[in-house]
Amino acid sequence: MIDYAATKGAIVSFTRSLALQLTPKGIRVNAVSPGAVYTPIQADTREAPQMVNWGSTSKLGRPAQPSEVASSFIFLASTESALFRK
Repeated sequence: MIDYAATKGAIVSFTRSLALQLTPKGIRVNAVSPGAVYTPIQADTREAPQMVNWGSTSKLGRPAQPSEVASSFIFLASTESALFRK
């Protein structure tokens, strides 16, 4: 998971840098980094006992499902999200 975590951090930094360069040109750049989301990679990289409480410290008290995160991607790709710039 170290490689996954490092890559996730790099993507966030890359997105911020890209946004600084492209926002003045009217190009929006976004990233979604939701935290604990239940995907096959989670179950494949953890033993079953570790999965029992995985994500329980999130604000939801459980890991999110991919379908719960999908609407964020749709919103950020839409013109309705033009207000949300960093």
